[in-house]
Amino acid sequence: MSARHKILIVDDDPEVLLATKMSLKRAQYQDGRFKLLTAASGREALEILRQTPDVAVTVIDQIMETETAGIEACLRIRRDLGLRRMRLILRSGVADRMPTGEGFAELELSSVLPKGEMTPESLLASLHSALDTYYTI
Repeated sequence: MSARHKILIVDDDPEVLLATKMSLKRAQYQDGRFKLLTAASGREALEILRQTPDVAVTVIDQIMETETAGIEACLRIRRDLGLRRMRLILRSGVADRMPTGEGFAELELSSVLPKGEMTPESLLASLHSALDTYYTI
């Protein structure tokens, strides 16, 4: 089965990137596997998305090179790159800093996943939900 659904994983922790890739290695959605792309920073993610604007979902860490790097990257993805269809999943290890209400709406996030509670199954469920939305828009 060929890779069909492009997913960008963004995290500054190489172990988290590797673990995420391994947990999604054989995962699939409907008629195809995931093509996984990775970035180690918000800046790198923006460069990848400039070159690959057909990424369906980006899973991005909230705190990377700075405390607000993930949020800033999400805003730039929406505002500067104009990628409104692409779904964003924000991962956060800091529960009291996760966006809610207006902040959540402004970023147009599909979901926010607390790192401490995330499992491969919950990540996959969030990806499936985000892909359902992506292909419906």
